[in-house]
Amino acid sequence: MIISIDRDGVCMGDDAMDHWRDVVLEDNATARDLLNKLLEIDYLPNLTDAIWYTWSSDARCLIAWSCKKKKVIAEVRDKLLEKDNSKSGYYFVHLWKQDLQLIKEYIKETPGIWYDKDYFGGRL
Repeated sequence: MIISIDRDGVCMGDDAMDHWRDVVLEDNATARDLLNKLLEIDYLPNLTDAIWYTWSSDARCLIAWSCKKKKVIAEVRDKLLEKDNSKSGYYFVHLWKQDLQLIKEYIKETPGIWYDKDYFGGRL
């Protein structure tokens, strides 16, 4: 499966660059597989105390990654879906830890999502 990805710019020089890429994954790939691929190719900048996350039209949050903790803090474990045998697109956005309430709301609105209760201090 071919997944189209894009991400936020993180500084003035980075904003000038094009971050759009196509990534090839197995047909049964999950959001975790996509994240692992992006980490492998150093696609997501390592920002102190930032969270990278992406979503789809079917879920407010598919996966969230903590740069500081170096771990997945929320994920939908179902396989990624292709739309009508064409490329699916995912845009990665970063939030700072002080904006954690925003991602909590997205996680609450995503059915079937797993989240790290320790990271979020228990229940959302």
